[in-house]
Formats: sequence, C-alpha cells, structure tokens
Amino acid sequence: MAGSKLNDDQAYNILKPFQNDFETMKLFQSVVGNMVQPDMFNRFDKTFGKTNNLMMLVNSFEIAEKTVDNLFNSKDTSLNSGVKLAMFMDSVSNIEKLADTVES
Repeated sequence: MAGSKLNDDQAYNILKPFQNDFETMKLFQSVVGNMVQPDMFNRFDKTFGKTNNLMMLVNSFEIAEKTVDNLFNSKDTSLNSGVKLAMFMDSVSNIEKLADTVES
C-alpha cells in the first residue's frame, strides 16, 4: 500500500465501494488522516467530499434544532428573536443546499 504517499485517486479507488456508507467513510477518513501528512489530507476531496458534505448537513440540522427551541415564542418581540429567526432560516437554507449536493 502507498502509506504516507497515498493520494486522493488511490484512496478513492480503494474506498469506492463504501462511498454511500457514511459511518464507514467517517472511520476511513480518520485512518487516512493519520496515514498522510497533515498538509496532504485537505487534498482528498474526491474521496471524502460526500462524507464532508454529509457532516456539514448533520451540523446544519443540529444548529437548526438548537435555534428552533425558543424561536416560536410569540411573547418575545426583541431583536434577539429576529436574530434567532434569521439563524434558523440560514440553517434551513444551508440544509437545502447541502441536501442537493449530497443527492448528486
């Protein structure tokens, strides 16, 4: 195996059967990250692009979930309430964009 000289194309060819298995790809991402030099890991977009998009999607859901807790408090008319609504709508917008990239 290529070891520390592993490149994105090699990793992609090895891990291609697992591309739709998010949990497995997260594990492999950690393994590959430990194998290659830190400055090289950012060059594995072909191999881990979909995994990274799914991780961003999950994070966006978590942000939306945290924001929605107090979002619909009709007694709160402060600027803070407006900021929460804007954050929630940004999260929803991010979720929609990420979902589109994951589907393709």
